[in-house]
Amino acid sequence: MTEESSTNQIECLLTRANTLLSELDAFQAYLSGQRQNQLERYRNYRRSLLSEVKRIEKISNDLKTSRTGQSSTKASSNNEIEGGHGESEDEAESKCLKLLSSSNLPYFEAVWSVARKCRGITAFKRKIYLGDRPVEKDYESAQEFHAAMNQRPSVTVDVFAENGTEWIKVSSISMRKLLFDMANMGWTDEFSLDRDDTKGNDNTSDFGNEDGNKDDESMEINLIRTAKQLKAAAGANRTGFQHPKIRFILPRITEGEIYGVDVILSQLRATGATVECGGQLDLETQLDLPPITPEILR
Repeated sequence: MTEESSTNQIECLLTRANTLLSELDAFQAYLSGQRQNQLERYRNYRRSLLSEVKRIEKISNDLKTSRTGQSSTKASSNNEIEGGHGESEDEAESKCLKLLSSSNLPYFEAVWSVARKCRGITAFKRKIYLGDRPVEKDYESAQEFHAAMNQRPSVTVDVFAENGTEWIKVSSISMRKLLFDMANMGWTDEFSLDRDDTKGNDNTSDFGNEDGNKDDESMEINLIRTAKQLKAAAGANRTGFQHPKIRFILPRITEGEIYGVDVILSQLRATGATVECGGQLDLETQLDLPPITPEILR
């Protein structure tokens, strides 16, 4: 393994991240030009992106420190690359590449690429709280009341489009990670990575625990749990006298290749959500995106 491999990957990620930040700055300038005070539309999203950029930069700095071998005791304790004394350069490079591969930058790029094709955007990355709102008079102080408000269960919507009537959730989960989560949740191993004999069958027929029960919360992976939470939240909210529609964007998932993955997609759609996978998407790179037009806000 060469130093160039990790260095080039870091440079590539930072270039993509800075390009995306430039796009968001252009969006802010567009909003200012429209004389609309709508910075909250992307403030949380941009803040999260900046945190990801700082993480990539930290990995880069840790790698440089690891290569020089001149880190202080304090620096070593915060170094994500160094794992102990006597670690080889190849091991440090391998750790660096593993950390970079888990970067959330593809998620941020997918959110913005999807948003750029939407109409009537009203918000990015906003929490929707579930359940009943606490009653202020039940608490002894305003501080306790606000703490209870913030502790309510919630689900985050990545893009509010069509003037709030469409909620879009983007997940950068990979097929391998999805299968890993399914195994950790105790799903049976009836599926196979090359289970050709199941094609054309009802994917939700017999996939679950031994009793065929798919409603047990202990069996639910995060995607299914999120879909149910979004359904409940949409059912409790109206925009323009209608309940919002839910759309899932899964850029790293391919439909029709792995039986177990198709089962999850079927269960997502069973909640009433629209699901779009990688093979069905046309996510442009930031450099390919057209200029911002008024439709993004209408």
